[in-house]
Amino acid sequence: MPNPHYHVIISGSGPAGCAAAIRLRQQGRKVALVDQVNDQKLKVGESLPGAAIRLLRSLGLQSLEELLPTSAFENCVANKSAWGTEQWSYTDALRNPEGGGWHIMRHTFEAALRQKAIDAGVHFYRGKSGSVRKVGKYTVRFKTPKPELPEAITANILIDATGRASAVLRQLGITRQHFQKQMAAVCWLHPKKEDVDKTTTIKSVSKGWWYTSQLPDGSRVLSFHGLPETVAKMVKDPKWYVQEFNKTQLINSQITTENILEGILARDASVSISKQAAGADWFAVGDAALSFDPLSSQGIFFALYSGLKAADAILKSSAGEANAINNYQQQVTEVFKANQRSRAYFYTIEKRFLEEDYWKQYQLVGGSASFR
Repeated sequence: MPNPHYHVIISGSGPAGCAAAIRLRQQGRKVALVDQVNDQKLKVGESLPGAAIRLLRSLGLQSLEELLPTSAFENCVANKSAWGTEQWSYTDALRNPEGGGWHIMRHTFEAALRQKAIDAGVHFYRGKSGSVRKVGKYTVRFKTPKPELPEAITANILIDATGRASAVLRQLGITRQHFQKQMAAVCWLHPKKEDVDKTTTIKSVSKGWWYTSQLPDGSRVLSFHGLPETVAKMVKDPKWYVQEFNKTQLINSQITTENILEGILARDASVSISKQAAGADWFAVGDAALSFDPLSSQGIFFALYSGLKAADAILKSSAGEANAINNYQQQVTEVFKANQRSRAYFYTIEKRFLEEDYWKQYQLVGGSASFR
């Protein structure tokens, strides 16, 4: 039998891939999503800004309740921070005209968005995409063949939605530019009845910065951001990780290693951008195009935004609009520049630890060279 053929194959079924798939299906395109996912596994990235509802409406969702059960999301009521000082400051969500957004169960959110894509007629292949070849059209094979999967699938256009790994772009020879060294040591804590703090909380310390927020199921995510060697030590020594967290007083109670749900994970938390976000017949979306610093809490928002914009560029290009692809590239570049300006502002506020290796890398060189 011939391999199934699609207008577009999307590798990766996170928010960026699903947003692109749904928009393309809205316009009648034949779309395949390819991803090896585990919908039961906790995932990093739980912040959904209030402005994201505008993007969800573009996908046919008028509210978050149409996508998720109420147990999978919760309003973010306020931000609490001690950045550049030991004094805590508070920003109430009421000050934001679009609201404070939500904390979501990320794996539940992604599964629900993927199901919406499937309901819209997107063909979902539960497998990991492997080799990508182009001879007239793109041929994508599966990394681990399964009886329920075809030998390969083909398409006229590819979208890389594989996240920071940018697995498709690497095969196309597209490289990335990285800014500063930053890793994250992440874990989740078991729910505790006495934990009633619903704020999003960050604090800068000598070796980096901490983040924590409570999730809708009562569990809590902790994340330390610092140099790779510091994060590696924390992953290997959970007692030290817990000790350093307790020093911050981000929450009102002390924790122990027994409170940790699934161990401590190391994750890349640096900023990086693809040297190209699009070509004549391929696009990068979400983290594959531009990976944000977690401090911005804009990862899901940009994933949805870039997925929609890439889909629109495909539709416009196929309709003969000559600048559609270049416009998408420019949109990604402008988001990157704006984010770098914001990072330069926030990271240079912290002046207490300028002799520490982590903070040295954020010092301005020649005006703003560190953030160009």
